[in-house]
Amino acid sequence: MSVDGRVVVVAGASSAAGRAVCAELA
Repeated sequence: MSVDGRVVVVAGASSAAGRAVCAELA
């Protein structure tokens, strides 16, 4: 996972939608 991906994880950690987006990026 890239640095941007890690930022997405931190930004969306508290939201199910954020985690879903992160899963797609990963």
